[in-house]
Amino acid sequence: MTFTTTPRRHRSGILSERECEVLEQIARGHSIDDISADLFLSPHTVRTHIKNILRKMGARTRAHAVAMAISQGLIDRTRVGLR
Repeated sequence: MTFTTTPRRHRSGILSERECEVLEQIARGHSIDDISADLFLSPHTVRTHIKNILRKMGARTRAHAVAMAISQGLIDRTRVGLR
């Protein structure tokens, strides 16, 4: 886990470091409850982060957001266990 607060830029907005952490957890296939426990957040807060990620990225689904993030270099495929 990193504690950097530098936002990652995306064409539709800026994802906070925490939103990027949530997005990486989604890419690993983790559930809201898993993400909540891993990042010490309430499930409601995780849902709010997901809602904000989708809005900022213009994605329709979580899978769409992950695909967009990987293709645009916001998520490193190797960090989330993808080839």
